[in-house]
Amino acid sequence: MFRFLLFLRRKALSKKRVQPILNDWEHCTCLGSDFYHQKDYKLAILEFEKALDHARLGLKCQGERATFMQYYTLASMNLAQALSCYQKQPQSEKVLSDAHFNMLSMMVDDAEPLNLRYEARVQAELLLKSLIDFLVSVGRSKVADSLTEEFTRLKITHST
Repeated sequence: MFRFLLFLRRKALSKKRVQPILNDWEHCTCLGSDFYHQKDYKLAILEFEKALDHARLGLKCQGERATFMQYYTLASMNLAQALSCYQKQPQSEKVLSDAHFNMLSMMVDDAEPLNLRYEARVQAELLLKSLIDFLVSVGRSKVADSLTEEFTRLKITHST
């Protein structure tokens, strides 16, 4: 009985810690989107950076990591898009590349639970598509092709 109560208490505490992070992520994402649609890319970038920071923090919360992987992907893609519109292509590529690498790292980490490795794979695929689209749009198709080949090799080697 005590173990069950302790489990419930831990779960409740983690929910209490996670909800403010979720709320902050959503707030920054909405603000960033508003600024983006007003074509105020500088302020959009600042808000999307904050959203990305909240998503990174959420990735450390045990109970909601799969959800925060999705938020991390979305925040990275939003930030990269705003950077691209603000004529910051190298930074845009770096944001997408870093996010893709982070999801790949989680995907192949045998210490991660299988469900999280699967979610990391899904997010890595989304980020790869976004990164490839970006690379092709700036005339770097060969780099995009090599990323696709490497990801395919990793998926085969670390099938989840």
